[in-house]
Amino acid sequence: MNRRPAGVTAVAVVLGIFSALLIFGAAVSGFTAAFFRNVPQPPTATGAPTPPPAGLLSGVALIVIVFYLILAAWGIASTVGLLRMRNWARISTIIIGVGLVLFGLFSMAGTLMAQHMINTAQIPSDQAVSSIGIKALLLIGTLAWVAVAVIGLWWIVYLCIRPTRDSFKFAAGPVPAALGPDTYFYAQPLAPGERRDLTQTDSGYSHLPTEQVFPPAAGMLTPTGSNRRPVSMTVLAVFLFVGAAAALVSLLIPVPSLFFGVVISGAGKTVLSLCWVAIDLYAGYGLLKLQKPAWILAVGFLGLSLINSLLMLVPSYRARLLAYTADMSARMTAGLPGTGLGAGSPFASSFQGTMLVFIAVVGLVFCILLLILLWRARWAYGLAPRPDAAPYPV
Repeated sequence: MNRRPAGVTAVAVVLGIFSALLIFGAAVSGFTAAFFRNVPQPPTATGAPTPPPAGLLSGVALIVIVFYLILAAWGIASTVGLLRMRNWARISTIIIGVGLVLFGLFSMAGTLMAQHMINTAQIPSDQAVSSIGIKALLLIGTLAWVAVAVIGLWWIVYLCIRPTRDSFKFAAGPVPAALGPDTYFYAQPLAPGERRDLTQTDSGYSHLPTEQVFPPAAGMLTPTGSNRRPVSMTVLAVFLFVGAAAALVSLLIPVPSLFFGVVISGAGKTVLSLCWVAIDLYAGYGLLKLQKPAWILAVGFLGLSLINSLLMLVPSYRARLLAYTADMSARMTAGLPGTGLGAGSPFASSFQGTMLVFIAVVGLVFCILLLILLWRARWAYGLAPRPDAAPYPV
């Protein structure tokens, strides 16, 4: 029986804790939605933004709760799979780790920029004490998001290194014996009481001596040629599926969408969202099935995202995004007591403008990295000769 590495157990424990926190977050979101549902709304003043439709905030809270519970179920399933040394759980946790790194970096950048703006703002003396408290909370938040990103990076690196990959592969079944660079056969099972010595190769895989290799039984052939999908393509496909789910959720929220600086609402928004869903689903499914058209579509899709990130660095384009954000904030918070977000606030405008520049730079880097991964994996889609890679490519 293969022993589970201590590092895998540690990853599973931390992932289980994260899943429990998501369930707690879903419960808090439900309580908050129930609280605001019972808060009476004051009458709308003349010229004020129109309040959101009745039940909109409750609907958004319900979407958040379902989203948290889906993530928690994903994390729990991956935790159980890791404890049972399932390779699909290793890949699933790598995907979660990538999400943690991105989420942690974006959140950390937001708290850092908020700290900078508070430090440079002129705060009245009677508000100095509350300002110190806010700075302390932002500092704690920054450290927490750094920890989240580091944990995600730990999962990615540890689960991708060769010893960890080998532990999962050896736990999946019999040790393979190599007959050639692209084909592996399982050795014939031992008869009762039979003993057979194995030799250890430099590559770390146990190989039977040539005279002890037997023809494989039906279904025991394990090819490692061009039909093996790189793990990076599995990760990209999952994120495309998440994008499709987000586009579907946007259909349930009665606010316009923004596409390359153009505000689209009504039937146009519905058509745009459905096209987005179709593209994401087809590209993700095709990447999993190693289809060449899906690879080309994914490259084009990321190319559009790259262009959008570049446009966000243009001041006029960024101004349209800020106007759209301010309008959406006013719509979503209209009628709520003690709110006035996005309406003529210099602090909010400065913060959002800085955040858009950061998002644009991160988006550029992210799109370029994904395009590099797609380019390196083109051999799996018949667009380049297969390189001499390891049997279990990452």
